[in-house]
Amino acid sequence: MNPEVELVVEPIRFCFGDHRAYNVTKTSVIIFDQSFMLDNLGLLKLGSILGLSKPIPAALNTSWRALEQLIMLLFCDFEPLRYPKQKQGIKLSIVTAERATAEATETVSVKKANMEARLEAERVAAQRVQTEARERKSVERAQCAAREAKEKEAREKERIDVAKAQTEARPQMEACKRPKDRVEQTAPDAQEKEAQEKERVAAKAQTEARRRAERAAVERAAAEARKRAATKACEKASMEARLKAERVAMQRAQIEARERPRERA
Repeated sequence: MNPEVELVVEPIRFCFGDHRAYNVTKTSVIIFDQSFMLDNLGLLKLGSILGLSKPIPAALNTSWRALEQLIMLLFCDFEPLRYPKQKQGIKLSIVTAERATAEATETVSVKKANMEARLEAERVAAQRVQTEARERKSVERAQCAAREAKEKEAREKERIDVAKAQTEARPQMEACKRPKDRVEQTAPDAQEKEAQEKERVAAKAQTEARRRAERAAVERAAAEARKRAATKACEKASMEARLKAERVAMQRAQIEARERPRERA
């Protein structure tokens, strides 16, 4: 028994064994097998399927040469042109049904492989985004720890400087408050000027200490704000990476669900 034969019609130029080329106005795909007899009923049925307006001669048999003549009658609506004048037409290639099935299976396999490759690439990209987010979070955590250590060291140094300035200014303040119970070698106006200078120096030291404390507080607040912003950015990146990974997993599950009935069939 002869296998089924598929007639594949492609939109390119063609010619038969008599080296005549034809300009073609129709394209189609027809399936022939051994049980399809080219009698009057079969030809009328084929003509109605193709939507032809002209009758098909019934004096044809099932040989391949007769099949070529039939195709020429079906698809050639113009006078033949001398070969090899270039015209747009169709190419007729005859393949078995097994080959057509194999090609279709191969096409499905290629599409499935491409889909799996794309999903794998998306999964790798999602993993890379997650890894980058984790690394960025680790780096930002280390930077925050370094900033906190540096700020702590600066606060300790500032505290020591303030305490030192207060210690140095305390004798001057006490000297200004003590009564003048001893005879000074200098004049009264010179003593008063010296006391005022000491008070001014002490007030200046206290003002500088207060300003340093305020500046340290502002820097601590800015560092806390930066730390909160970095933490929020890391959480956002992690959430986006997780959502992308979930989307890739959902797409893979949908593809597997579509492929499962096809494999059972």
